[in-house]
Parts: sequence; structure tokens; C-alpha cells
Amino acid sequence: MPIKRGNKLVELREEVVKGLEREYQIGLRSAPDFTTFVNNLLLDVIRREEFLAKYKPFSHLNYAGSHAGSLFIRDIQRNVIAEITYKDELLYCNSPDSSSDCDHTRFATSLIDVAKYLQEK
Repeated sequence: MPIKRGNKLVELREEVVKGLEREYQIGLRSAPDFTTFVNNLLLDVIRREEFLAKYKPFSHLNYAGSHAGSLFIRDIQRNVIAEITYKDELLYCNSPDSSSDCDHTRFATSLIDVAKYLQEK
């Protein structure tokens, strides 16, 4: 199949394509065809990354790792390492001034590791 001018051919692993096809079939995002769906999805990821890089709402937070079902977020402003756990379908933070709706849990939801962990549950 010839490649249209201005486009580039990219190889994707089979499991990635299957996941994309599954999401396309579910129809959570409207797109006239699979190629448009993938392009729009990737553009949204790029926009999200650009937004986070520009506004840095969580620039004081860093992913510090995970262990035994917990995620650890380093908070430079408060000088703490917050433990994030998943319970009753919510993320909870062990930081004294936090709960299921704090910077630590909001930052955690933006991490791909959280998505992978929750998908395994």
C-alpha cells in the first residue's frame, strides 16, 4: 500500500494494534475509520504531554516507585513520600492531609504504571 505524501509508516507491536482495535470497536471516541482514531488518540497524548510540560501542575511531584500494591510519590514541597493504595475502586493517599482527592492521587492517575496496575486487577 503506498504511503500518502506527508505521512510516515510506523511499525506497531501486535498487542498494541489489538488494544487499539479493541478501543476503536468499543466506540468511546468517535472516528470515521481506524487510522483517524489512532491519529486522534496520539495527537491527544501529545497535547496532554505538552500541556503538562508547559503548566507543570505537578512539578513538585515525582514517581518514586512501587511495591506490593502501593505506589510511592515524592512530594518536594512537603518533603514527604506519599504512599498511594487502591481500595474500594479508589486511590487513597497516606499523607496526613490527603485522602482520595489530593495532588498525590491526581498525579498518580496520570501515571501509566497506575493504568497498568489497575488493568491487572
